[in-house]
Parts: sequence; structure tokens; C-alpha cells
Amino acid sequence: MPKISSHKKGGLRELNLCAFLIERGFEVFRNTTPDGMIDIIAVDIDTMYTHYIDSKSPIFSQKDGSLTNRISILDTNQISRGIKAMIYNDNKVYYLDKDNEELKEFVDEAT
Repeated sequence: MPKISSHKKGGLRELNLCAFLIERGFEVFRNTTPDGMIDIIAVDIDTMYTHYIDSKSPIFSQKDGSLTNRISILDTNQISRGIKAMIYNDNKVYYLDKDNEELKEFVDEAT
């Protein structure tokens, strides 16, 4: 099997994140350019709550292999616009809280 580049791995994680959201009933829209401040927009059709998402790759602790909150931090422009950094890993989705410090598991409610 050929080695997959980090850019392609990131693209696959983003697609997996989209599939995860679609399976949970969200309407999902992807940015068509790789350099936008938002990668994905996910809309809860029942509540019309909208998630603006910047998809990130997970980073694991060298100590114990656990998922860490050390991901690329959003810039101040993204934070002020309510964009969430989200990670798809092992069929779960995680996001950083509003202070970009605590990693939380994403659930199907307005978080």
C-alpha cells in the first residue's frame, strides 16, 4: 500500500468528519478551497443551529498515546466569528472549548 501524504490524510479526516455529521442528521457543506478559515459548515435541520468548523488533525501524547488538546489553535479572527476547531478520531469527534484549552467530545446538541 502506498504511503499517504499528510495533506491527503487531513483530507480523509475532513471527509470522515463530514460523514460523521451527515450520519447524525446534519446538513453539511464543505469549502471548495483549501485555504479558507472554515472547512465545514454543519446545520442541525431541527434547530437550525449552525456549526462553523475548522477541521484539525489529532495530536497524541508521547507519554501514553492519548489524544491531547495540543492542536493548531484557531486565530483570533476565527475565534471572534465562533468557528470551532474539530478533530475526527476513532469514530468520535472532539472540539476545543471557547478558550481553546479543553478538548471535549462533540454531541448532537448545540455545543
